[in-house]
Formats: sequence, C-alpha cells, structure tokens
Amino acid sequence: MALPCFIRLGLRFLSGTRGFASPLYWTGIFLLFFVLFPEYSFGRIYIDINAPSVRKFKIALPDFINQSSNNEHPRLATTLPRVISDDLDFSGYFSPMDKGAFLAEDGGATTLQDIRFKDWSVIGAELLLKGGYTCIGQRLEVEIRLYDVFWGRQILGKRVLGHISRSRILMHRLGNDIIKKLTGHEGIFLSKLAFVGNTSGHKELYICDYDGHNVRQITADRSIALLPRWSPNGKKIVYNSYKDGGTMLYMKDIDSGAVRRFSGRSGLNIGASWSPDGSQVALTLSHKGNPDIFTMDLKGRIIKRLTSHWGIDVSPVFSPDGTKIAFVSSRSGSPQIYVMDLNSGSENRLTFEGKYNTSPS
Repeated sequence: MALPCFIRLGLRFLSGTRGFASPLYWTGIFLLFFVLFPEYSFGRIYIDINAPSVRKFKIALPDFINQSSNNEHPRLATTLPRVISDDLDFSGYFSPMDKGAFLAEDGGATTLQDIRFKDWSVIGAELLLKGGYTCIGQRLEVEIRLYDVFWGRQILGKRVLGHISRSRILMHRLGNDIIKKLTGHEGIFLSKLAFVGNTSGHKELYICDYDGHNVRQITADRSIALLPRWSPNGKKIVYNSYKDGGTMLYMKDIDSGAVRRFSGRSGLNIGASWSPDGSQVALTLSHKGNPDIFTMDLKGRIIKRLTSHWGIDVSPVFSPDGTKIAFVSSRSGSPQIYVMDLNSGSENRLTFEGKYNTSPS
C-alpha cells in the first residue's frame, strides 16, 4: 500500500529543499530505502493513536454515486457520506474537507484507473473516499473505496448490504472499518449511549447511537429511573428505579426487553458497577444500617462485603483488570476517593485536595 505518513511528510519536505532536485539522487534514495525497509514497499498508512499529538489527515468525501436502475432514494447520495464524514471527524484523526473545494474533473469515477489523483492532491486532500450505492426495493448495497491520494493507491475496499432503514448503522460499520485499517484499533461508531430523559413527563431510560441518532425509550415505569450501567457485552443494563417504592436495583435485557428486580433489600441499593468480565457487580447497600460496598453475582446474591466503616461508602467502580475498586467515602469528613485492592483488602486514600471529590472512573 502506501508509506507511513511521517515518511511521506519527510520526503515532501526534502523535495522542496535546494540541492535535492537531482533525479539520480532521488532514484538512489528510493532504492536505498526499499532495500533497508522492504516491508514498506507494500506497507500501509499508519496512524499512531498513542502518540503525544496526532496530526489530522485531510480526507475528501464526495457524494456517493447512485447506481440504482431507477435512481431510487437520491438523497442517500449525500446522507451516506455525511454519516461517515461525521464519524471520522469525531474520531479526532481526520479533517473532512469542504465539498466546495472539490474539482469535478473525475466526476463519478470510483476506480483506480479513472480517478485523477492530481486534482485531489492540488486541493490538499491526503485521503479520498469514493462510494456508490444501489437500492433494490428496501435493500441497500453500498461499496466504498479509500485511496491514498499522494501515492494513487487503494487502501481499503468494502461492501455492505442491509435494509435502507438501517443505513446509518451500515455507514457506522464502514467508519469502523476505516479506523481499524488506518490505526489498528477498533472504532466506536457502533456503540450505544444509555441515559435518563423526561420527555414522557417521567424520568425514564433511553438508548441511542453514539452520535445521538436512533433514540429509543426502554423503560416505561412512570416513576424515576437513574444511573443506567451497561454490561461489558452490551446485552444488559442495571439501573435504579423508584417504581416499587424505594431505591431498588433492576436489570434489563436489551434484546428481549425483560426486566427483573436485581436487588430490593431494605434501604439503599445504588451505584451498581459491572466487573470487567461481567460476572458480578459492585454496589452500595445499607440493609445492615450503614451504606457500605458489596459485590453481588448476577442472581442478586451477595458475594462479599468490601467495606465496613462508619462513613458513607458509595460509587464503586472496577479497575480495567478487575483487581481493584475505586469508591467514594465520607470517612475523612468529606467525600474523597479511595482505592481498594480486592486481593489484599488494603485501602488507600487517593484524593486530598478539595472537600468534595466524587464519581471515580
């Protein structure tokens, strides 16, 4: 494919430096480079997302070509690339270009042989995404091709098929494919948000796509729902609700819609946090008088009491490796954050500045 972008930038810099204009010189440089680094002769663009700073790549996303026999759903020509453009812009690695700057010499060309890469290079594009779609009834087929403008090479080619009503999801999937190809890391564009809203007149739970589209109400308790927490596999949500009187904890299966009371002990049942493997949750219970932190299995049975202190202990959250829990305690006289090692049971106070430190993550 193409050379790493930092090498491309270096070559561009040298090409503009006096004394480096000799064709023989450049021939020698390229031959030497490919002898020393043969893997890059068929390498790929690489974006190091762990670098201290990441330069945004300018990407051009022209309207998609409607290849349907009767020109069905013409609006998709602009809405489909807009979804991908917004995804890539949100990622922080790309800067989608203004369509007003595009040159139209290659028109609807999508193949490597027909694209005039010079026209795209002139306006500063580094990456070019070409796409086309076909509608047959309510079925939608989309094909995209991602090109490196500098080298005039295809980086990625993908085709997806689905229902027209799920067109945004199809585009999010393609956005993830682009991120995966260029960074080696998974994209987030198919992830969901869970939140509390009061559109119905009550505080209910809703879920939506990461970008705020496809909002769907998932509870109808006609009460107060709070603190939704996704399971690691995204199939369940635990949340608090007052629908049965007190602050009880419930678990909802997203696919089936089934809801069951997860913890309905007297007093508080709040602040549930999933373990990384999804086998248990940590939460605050006060059925023994004082608000302390416990772990429970997925059947609602207490596994272990983690804290036993006169202070109020709330907001537990597991570390990514599952060996520690951060939580908030008032034992010092004001809310402060502590960390507990689950193997040894040792606790360390983490915050000392300020009198109100909460919500660890």
